Amino acid sequence: MSDKEAKDATPVEFVRLNVGDSCGEMSLLTGLPRRASAVAGCDNTVLLRIEQEDFMDVLAQYQNIRFDILNLVAERLKETESIDQHIGEKRQ
Repeated sequence: MSDKEAKDATPVEFVRLNVGDSCGEMSLLTGLPRRASAVAGCDNTVLLRIEQEDFMDVLAQYQNIRFDILNLVAERLKETESIDQHIGEKRQ
């Protein structure tokens, strides 16, 4: 998909995040571009932006957070696989 096609594409909601949820951790871990964008659904949304280097420093310092992130990444991979299958079914 070209940049223009991506800009013109109709947004599709894959997941709705709740209070305390996060997004973008896969990109922080891999350094690869994100596969999706996030849009705030209400005016009182608070976001925390963290750079990859800072994120890695936190993971290096706090072992309990590493395990939480590992579990989160495993869940995200399952969700991504499900979404990819759904998209593939719609294209057939």
